[in-house]
Order: sequence, then structure tokens, then C-alpha cells
Amino acid sequence: MKKLIFTPLYFSFIQLGLISIILILLTGSCIRDKTEVSEITTSDTIFPSLSRPVVRDRWEGVGGWASSSNEHLVMSVLWYQKSAEMRALYYQAYNIARLMLNKYIAELDSSAKKAIIIDIDETLLNNSPFEAKLIETGEPYTPETWKQWTDLVNAEALPGAVEFLNYAASKNVEVFYISNRKINELKSTMINLNKHNFPYVDKNHIFLKTDEICKKKRREKVAKDYEILLLIGDNLMDFSEIFENRSDDFGFGIVDKHKEKFGNRFIILPNPMYGAWEKGLKRKKEKYPPLEEKIMTNDNDQ
Repeated sequence: MKKLIFTPLYFSFIQLGLISIILILLTGSCIRDKTEVSEITTSDTIFPSLSRPVVRDRWEGVGGWASSSNEHLVMSVLWYQKSAEMRALYYQAYNIARLMLNKYIAELDSSAKKAIIIDIDETLLNNSPFEAKLIETGEPYTPETWKQWTDLVNAEALPGAVEFLNYAASKNVEVFYISNRKINELKSTMINLNKHNFPYVDKNHIFLKTDEICKKKRREKVAKDYEILLLIGDNLMDFSEIFENRSDDFGFGIVDKHKEKFGNRFIILPNPMYGAWEKGLKRKKEKYPPLEEKIMTNDNDQ
């Protein structure tokens, strides 16, 4: 029997084989991560195939997703689009809203004019494809690109929203849409809401932003003639101007002070993608310097 001779070349082949196995395992792990992010639905407008899944090769090379200046949005957009918990939270919020609506209707004189005040973006309509596009392009939010998105009237209705508002309408409760979309977006906003059969979609029931972000005056206009039963939104400023100043504790103290109102008069919905909460981080820029450069506040939902 011939003896096996283990030459340096033989050991080199073994080493190459082990390295290849390790590379395959590492590559598989990377592909898994890229596949997860490739599930994000984006919008091409501005940009070419509306609401398509982002292809994996966008991660490859310079200028791909991996180098996006908006990569901080990836997990929040993924959660918003792919999390069953997100859907559950919307259903939960609108189920609670229905219970409270019935309670307040029973307590009021039947002749009283009753109303709900509700936000639009990330409360009724899902704009996450626009946020995903910011990740893909690396471009900052601008009013111009936002309007290009809203002009498409392709935002989908969020879970439970259409059913709840039509239930309220069936109880003779009028719906007032107070949003910080700009007045030049009124036509596209009405088309998008009508597309999903939301009730009371007319110029008398939609109050968009004219000269100020604060919604106080628009709420007061409704309150002159109606009993406001519920306020619904994804931003604390959808409920009251008292939440405008979040001070040094990100607004935790003012929320704790009014905790009994949540799930009662105030129905809040989840939005991890943008909102007034970002401004608290900007004020803390000395503590969170990497975030300061990345945060671009979208004030449409305030």
C-alpha cells in the first residue's frame, strides 16, 4: 500500500476549501438580510413602477441602499409595511374608537350635532411607499417630492379606518379631516379619500394647512357648531396644542399628565417613520449627533 504524502500544496487545498465554506455561509447570511429589506414597497413616480418591491441588487455597489443617507428609516418602514402587529394596533385603535363613540352618543342629546376630528396621513392613508423611496434615493423629504406622491392618489387605506368612519357616519356623526397637507393638495386628497369610500369627503369637511402648522384654530372652527366626540391621529398635536412643547423630556411628562384621555377622547395610532417626536432629537443634538444630520422632519402629519 502506498503511503499518503501530505504536501504543502495538499494543505493549501484544504485551507481553500474551508475558506470557501465560510464565505458561502457568510454570503447566505447577507442575502437573507438583503432579502428582508428588499421586501420594502416603494413608489416610483418621480421616479418608474409604482409600489413595486425593491429589488435586491439595489444593495449592490456604490449608491445602493447600503449607502443611503436615509437608511435610518429602513426598520421603521419595514415594521410599518410587514408587521402584523402594526395592523393589530390599527384595528385595536379603531375598535376602541367605536366603543367610545357609542358611549358618547348615548350620553348626548340626540338633537346635538356630533363630530369626529381625524388626521389623514398615517391615520387614514398609508404613505410608507414615499418613505421607502427616500431610502432608495437617499434624497431628503421636500414639499415638492411629497406633492408628487400625493398627486398620484395611490395611498392605500389603513386597517379599520374606512369601516370605522362609515360606522360613525351611519350614526349621524360627521367627520372632519384636519391635516397639514397643503391647500394645493386638496383635489388629490379628496380623490384619494373618495377612492376608498371615506365619508364626508367635501370642501366643508376637509381643513388643510394654510398659514400655520398648529391645528388649534381649525379644531375650534368645528367646535363652534359641533360636539367633538373623538380626536384621532398619529401625532400628539392632532389632539391639542398643549403637546406642542415637548420640553427636555421628549413630551413624556405632558403625556403622563393627560394619560386618562388616551383611549378616551384621544385615539392615537402608530407612526415610527416621522413626526413631531423627531424634533425632540434635534433639540438633543449634542447627545445624538449622528441622528441630527439624518432627521428630516415631515410636518404633514402634525
